[in-house]
Amino acid sequence: MCACSALCLGWWFIKKVSLLPAVSHILRVLFFMVSILLQFAVVEFSDLTGQSVHVVPTAWLDEDDGSLVCWWPADSWTDSKLNKAIENCIVPDDSFEKHTGVRVLHTYSKN
Repeated sequence: MCACSALCLGWWFIKKVSLLPAVSHILRVLFFMVSILLQFAVVEFSDLTGQSVHVVPTAWLDEDDGSLVCWWPADSWTDSKLNKAIENCIVPDDSFEKHTGVRVLHTYSKN
């Protein structure tokens, strides 16, 4: 199992298991910290204009109804702002859009 699959499985577990809210929150924060520190993914998007490939933090990947999705910033972001967001592994917020039709081609660590 690749690291991305393990991270996605861990995220699925945290989302699906009914835990006390405080414990669930702590697990989410810890999971997010691990995913930030360890991994980036080369992701192929097929729902953007044509097919494209981008590097994203694995924290931007999620699972929705059994399918892999990637949170991606709004089109209004400049290339500079996008590159900084990826490099700094910012947490996706309300300005991010969920994209389906993504495939992880490779994962790697920042170091």
